[in-house]
Amino acid sequence: MLKPKTHAQKYAQELLVKWLRNEAEFVGYDNYVKSNLLPAISWRVNRGEPFWGVFPDYPITTKGNEACEPVWDEYVSNSELIRPDGIPTLNELWDYGLELETMFDIAIQHKGFIKIIIFLDDISENAINALKSSNASEIVIVKSMDVLNQPLTLGGHDLREIPGLFVDKTTL
Repeated sequence: MLKPKTHAQKYAQELLVKWLRNEAEFVGYDNYVKSNLLPAISWRVNRGEPFWGVFPDYPITTKGNEACEPVWDEYVSNSELIRPDGIPTLNELWDYGLELETMFDIAIQHKGFIKIIIFLDDISENAINALKSSNASEIVIVKSMDVLNQPLTLGGHDLREIPGLFVDKTTL
């Protein structure tokens, strides 16, 4: 069962996605982001605007007993998807014969796979089970209030580093 987000988590997610996309847009397509917000993460931007390879509410599915962690905009039937970011709706997952296992709060694509996964506040049990077989190399937990307590700025240039807890998959 998916754990519902709080209003603080949802707004923090929206802000963090916006800021990470801004960092990706600043360096541009096919260049590397060394995040100023989360300095320990970096990735190569291999998707263009408006998503820049940064995706909120990223579904992880199962088919039978196998975990499925595709880059959704490269999935076989992605031309038939409703959402412009290439991420399927719950009904589309069912049409593919897939079952929703969990959702990653934020997933960042790098070279054709999900490299970075960001969770707000904690990691659910379903997500822990999915992460054990995940290809992701960086897992970060960010406190929603650390995002929401950033200074209100016009251009986003005064943002401070956001503390993140980096998780070693072998300890899950």
